[in-house]
Amino acid sequence: MDEDDLETIDLTGAPPRNATRPTRRRRPSRRIVLGSIAVVWVVIAAVVALSHTSGEKRTSGARPPSPSPTTAASPTTAETPTRRVLGNGLVNVARGPFVAIIDWTPILVTQTGQVRRILVSDTRRALLGPAQRGAVLVGYPDSTTRVIDEDLGPRTTGRYDPLPAAIELIPDADGQWWSNLGQLEPGTRLRIARTPVGTIPVAHLRNGYLVTDRRRAGLLEWTGSPRLPLIGVGPARVLALDHNLVAWSDNAGRVVHVFDLDARRAVDIACGAYALTARFSRDRSRLAILVSAEEDSMVLADTSSGHVIARSVFTHEGAGGLTDIAGPPAFQPAPFSFDARGDLALVATTATGTIVKSFDPRGAVIRSVPAPSGLQQVVFVVPG
Repeated sequence: MDEDDLETIDLTGAPPRNATRPTRRRRPSRRIVLGSIAVVWVVIAAVVALSHTSGEKRTSGARPPSPSPTTAASPTTAETPTRRVLGNGLVNVARGPFVAIIDWTPILVTQTGQVRRILVSDTRRALLGPAQRGAVLVGYPDSTTRVIDEDLGPRTTGRYDPLPAAIELIPDADGQWWSNLGQLEPGTRLRIARTPVGTIPVAHLRNGYLVTDRRRAGLLEWTGSPRLPLIGVGPARVLALDHNLVAWSDNAGRVVHVFDLDARRAVDIACGAYALTARFSRDRSRLAILVSAEEDSMVLADTSSGHVIARSVFTHEGAGGLTDIAGPPAFQPAPFSFDARGDLALVATTATGTIVKSFDPRGAVIRSVPAPSGLQQVVFVVPG
């Protein structure tokens, strides 16, 4: 394949990179509208400047005005005595480090049990995408603002990266922070991804991309050769990617397909309607799927057989509900997370209050712990 067979992805004329999310019966999806080419190049310049300062300590002064939906936020992390506000309930729900959302506010619990707020200068409603490489994605519903927060240790460092609106995150096989402009690491060259004509990159592999074509004929693997192996037919949404396994579904979301890129083998998980996002366990033996139909549910399945080993209904209506943040399906908020031991923690709201249920690898509930009122998410952080 020569250069004439490739094209630069057009951020203004192309449809959204990620296939349409399934229609939710109660909470309609939100589309992301990008700016003009001129704005994109201004944003790219801002990101390049950001990459030189990423990881440096920021100091907080006067509180800046809230950014517009198309402007990167400038949050500042500071120590706050949140323990007296939250009590000890949050520390008891799980072993840290993890980031929780309580009443739309991101709270860090360190490995030693210290509790503090993060991104304190931005008071908008926040939700969490996945955590990877010792950092967590923080997004704000009804805004394109997203922040990769690395300030998750016992002491504040001010390490965070606000992402401009033109950057579109895509899942990466190795858990790196990857985008339509390449890897988001200091010193890396940012440029728009180039893939075969008529295709859109939806995930980054170790040696290429997963792409969909603009006619939505299927999900394909591109590694630089003229041949693009077909992984699945029809509109495809990548729900999770980890090493050699990709979990994807169509717009109906009734079946989640787990495809092994090495073995070239597919397993189907009958999860029920409206699969929205998913998370692999750390050993990739299980997949937790967020399903939203008549009832919001977590479906836990074995990735080698497709067998569903646990289902658990939960609801967040009392806490305001989980809603979309800017990004693809794989980076959407979920009420569950795998801890370092491989157990799955699920935040659930019952008639008597909020609890955190933990499931072992066999799908059995090993504990159920009362949680602070308003708890919406618990996302475990594993050092990179």
